[in-house]
Amino acid sequence: MFWAVAVSNVVGFLGLGAYFAYTTRRGMFANAAERVGSSEDETSDGGKGGGSAAQSADND
Repeated sequence: MFWAVAVSNVVGFLGLGAYFAYTTRRGMFANAAERVGSSEDETSDGGKGGGSAAQSADND
């Protein structure tokens, strides 16, 4: 029983490490940076058009 728990913990840590490597290379962080860049582009048009859904809902 001890070895089953130990092996499952090792497998879990390896999976977590693989997920972390994926997110830091070309995953979550790159996607977040692209979203921030695109939202800056929308707001840099002088407030005309664009905007997020939340901003559009506030205008109603």
